Amino acid sequence: MSGTPAERAPVALRPARPADVPVLARLMIEDFDGSRLVDLGPRFIALLHRHMVTSAHCICRVAEDAGRITGYIAVTPSTRAFYRDFVLRKGFLAACLVLPRMLQPAHLRTVLKGLTYFPQAPDVDPAAEIVSFVIGPAARRSGVGSALFQNAVEALQARGVQQLKIMTAVDNDAANAFYRRHGSRFVRSEPFYRDTRVNVYVRDCA
Repeated sequence: MSGTPAERAPVALRPARPADVPVLARLMIEDFDGSRLVDLGPRFIALLHRHMVTSAHCICRVAEDAGRITGYIAVTPSTRAFYRDFVLRKGFLAACLVLPRMLQPAHLRTVLKGLTYFPQAPDVDPAAEIVSFVIGPAARRSGVGSALFQNAVEALQARGVQQLKIMTAVDNDAANAFYRRHGSRFVRSEPFYRDTRVNVYVRDCA
């Protein structure tokens, strides 16, 4: 041992499985500050993650360390197809879970934003998009995020996707720096929720 830093072990990645859903949902609820979807309740979040894992319109990968999931990414080649599939397959149950919370104005705004997201999105935006991307605190700055992001880009490329759309909060400095560092180009800044602005990026997959 001559003082050379030890090589970092490669990140273990695999496709997400239905059995992972509780862990993935918990990661979003506990460790992701950028989504108002968590306001719709843990049962809705679990339902959405089950769709991420099982839908043919989504690619979901997890990172593991000694058998423990430390992060995940979910991307879709077509956001419209992904959410249309969600409505067709799980829409009734989702509505039952969300309806009681819609009595609160903040939660109602979250639902309304989801319903108007596609009509308001510019036609020039890529169809592919990151649905969710969460790294647990213990795995941050360890290469897990980079490995997951690159794996997702390569999976989209294998499906013939040319570009990936990314949105993150304007004030999330770490996320904005990450996407710029990994080849994403800034396109615009826009309001999303009433009190939130997001930066929109595009990453070439080809």
